[in-house]
Amino acid sequence: MVALSQITIINDDMPNIGDTIRLSSTVFVQGIAYTQTGEDYTWDFSSLLPLTQQVDTFVSVTSTPLLYQIVFIPYIISNIASPIGEIDFIPNFEFTDIYQFYKNTDTEYKDVGFAFSFNEIPIPIKYDDPDILYEFPMNMSNVDSSESGFEFKLDGLIYISSYKKRVNTVDGWGTLITPYGSFQTLRIKSEIEQYDSIYIDSLGFGFPVYREITEYKWLGNNFGLPLLQINEEGFTLSVNYIDSARISYAPLAPNATAATNISQTSFDANWETSIYAEGYYLDVATDTGFTSFVLGYENLNVENVTTYNVSGLSANTEFYFRLRAYNAGGTSENSNVITVTTISDINELKYQLLNINVYPNPCDEIITLEYNLPEPYLVNISLYSILGYKIKNLINTSKPAGIHKELFNLKKLNIPSGEYLFRIIIDDTIYIKTIIVS
Repeated sequence: MVALSQITIINDDMPNIGDTIRLSSTVFVQGIAYTQTGEDYTWDFSSLLPLTQQVDTFVSVTSTPLLYQIVFIPYIISNIASPIGEIDFIPNFEFTDIYQFYKNTDTEYKDVGFAFSFNEIPIPIKYDDPDILYEFPMNMSNVDSSESGFEFKLDGLIYISSYKKRVNTVDGWGTLITPYGSFQTLRIKSEIEQYDSIYIDSLGFGFPVYREITEYKWLGNNFGLPLLQINEEGFTLSVNYIDSARISYAPLAPNATAATNISQTSFDANWETSIYAEGYYLDVATDTGFTSFVLGYENLNVENVTTYNVSGLSANTEFYFRLRAYNAGGTSENSNVITVTTISDINELKYQLLNINVYPNPCDEIITLEYNLPEPYLVNISLYSILGYKIKNLINTSKPAGIHKELFNLKKLNIPSGEYLFRIIIDDTIYIKTIIVS
């Protein structure tokens, strides 16, 4: 058996103007040890099953809108760009003409910024410091790091900021096997800390997001993009690899989770994201066999969200909900079924007796959460972002009957200004209070 030697990655192995690279995206298959690595190592990902595909294209900076070119001066600031497509994550606001801009040199390949049109207003954003994706030449045991970020404000319209720290380590080389073939590669592990913030002035709404991401990338000679990239963020994995054209597959069934904000006439149905789903169908019924649907809630297309308010219900009644995920490849099987019982007048009275208040609100330092327990209960209080990400568990203990005032130092929690949620669980009932950190 002939021993193989490691390859070296240089700037010629990065994308070129005119490249079109097809990528398959998939759910990670359990049992593949993607974190393991070494010298002359073999990674076998041949069992990956593609769910969706996309084609990444790379164009000249001179082919982008004129204002973009003024900021990303061709060949000086950036020498290659990639169109991304449209984004509609904020209702009634259009993000179009989206491009990512890169600079490829003999010594590094870096992300220098991005641009988009916001409600037909072109907004190019050049990073104060670029995100250095790779340094060349790239060989086993290389380690490099970079810090990048930007802050952008358009008065009366939008505020965006971001900070990212990246540490790259070349921690392996060897043979990578995917459904596309077998290749000699270098494996790069990137540890990323990222903080993003966006605020839409006209909505009076914004949110911060803190992210910790680990990227595992397998690079080969003359392929432009990683032959395989796995991003790990919390419990979520995304897998993309270079591939040939294949058919699309329906997404896996979503996982329905416990309902929240339960009242006499409504509740919030919740579920976890099904990777590569383009949307979800929601069923709500009064029987487990789903033969008696609640009016308006049979195969209801709720689009691409993970929570939906079900309203117009009867008090003190048991309901059942389930989901199906869909994309261009088809529709998944049904999710698990969640049982929800709307509260009765007694529970409503209990909520009133609790008299939950937070003050001062808005607040910049010490905030008080006050509540009245008619009898001893187990109390759990947690702080969440406005998007539903848990930030910290604050209290989880039994409390005696009476009035309680919980004081929290927001400065010690080290959270930026914005909207947050107190999630309070008393006697297995969830209450939500919105706070504003100024």
